[in-house]
Amino acid sequence: MSFQNKAKAIILLLLAAVLLAGCFRGPLSSQQPKNSPGVMEAVFAPDGKSIYFTFTSKKIYGLFRADLDGRVTAWLSKWRIGGPTLSPDGRTQVFAVRTRDDKGDLWAMDSGGSNLRQLTFDSDYDRKPRFSHDGKRIYFMRHDSWGSFSSFDSGKSWDSDIFYLDLATGREHRVTDQEFWRLGVLFVFPDDHHILINTPEYLKESVYSIWKINIDHPTKRQPIEPNMQPFSDQPNVTFDEGNMIFAMYSLRLSRDGRYLLFAWQDPAHADSGGPLAGNQIFLTNMQDMSTQRILDDKHWVSPRDISPDNQWILFGDSPEKSKFLGGVFVDSNLWMVRRDGTGLKNFNLDFRAVLDKPPAAGRAK
Repeated sequence: MSFQNKAKAIILLLLAAVLLAGCFRGPLSSQQPKNSPGVMEAVFAPDGKSIYFTFTSKKIYGLFRADLDGRVTAWLSKWRIGGPTLSPDGRTQVFAVRTRDDKGDLWAMDSGGSNLRQLTFDSDYDRKPRFSHDGKRIYFMRHDSWGSFSSFDSGKSWDSDIFYLDLATGREHRVTDQEFWRLGVLFVFPDDHHILINTPEYLKESVYSIWKINIDHPTKRQPIEPNMQPFSDQPNVTFDEGNMIFAMYSLRLSRDGRYLLFAWQDPAHADSGGPLAGNQIFLTNMQDMSTQRILDDKHWVSPRDISPDNQWILFGDSPEKSKFLGGVFVDSNLWMVRRDGTGLKNFNLDFRAVLDKPPAAGRAK
């Protein structure tokens, strides 16, 4: 990678750091968020019949559950959490909670909002929890001093690794010991022997890439290279040459490991301001790396999840057109589309059923 390209990448990473900081800004509590109203994260329940999402506005914020018609059926927590994920049986949800001193740990509660408990107790920032497919482990990222955002071009920022929590014993185990440079995503393959990560650099090699890593032998790794050539006039274009910031944080692996979902921008259009200047949503077949474009968009759209049956995709965009009307969040920034690109649907999130049933600060009643 040339010095010029690496410098540009560093600047983009710093921008991403600022954007991510905004997602978790402020102390842990039921304090009203300062962010613009909108959905932050969203995932399908294991049965595919409902979604769990985090939402922020002046009066309504926290973790919620809704059906696929947008009716909000439960207000689960007022904590501002990150990376909510559900166990394979749908009974437990785990998420990251950031503290006032820019640290963070993993917490869990039953899917209905009860039985809140803390899972990790570390001085660093634990985030992006993922259940193993047998439900016996929770994998997660552990970052040193996540809130401080040390310089991205220094060796001191190589400070992220993968751990897992054994739910039977409560013991933590380290998977990697590479001091990755800001891990972006983490997913577990259905064989429970491999994980997928995205990191700006692996083993301090000057590449941006997606990796499939053997859990038992973490130095054994396989690069994942989606075929992006059909979507660009540039010769030999790669995934990593697109808008790396939004691409790396938008990656989603389907539950069966068959598909990799992500947002990508053709580098040829990055500075054009034209109709293809924004992100577009793509899906790569993990067997042969063939890629299909799901959705064309000139805005900064970003995938949130793919349904358990691989038929529907949740994605988000800017909430600039969203507004509350009588307890309904109209024209929300949460969308759903079929895998073949049809059936595009915007969620009008109806909060009216839960407005008189807010959870206690930090937990559901």
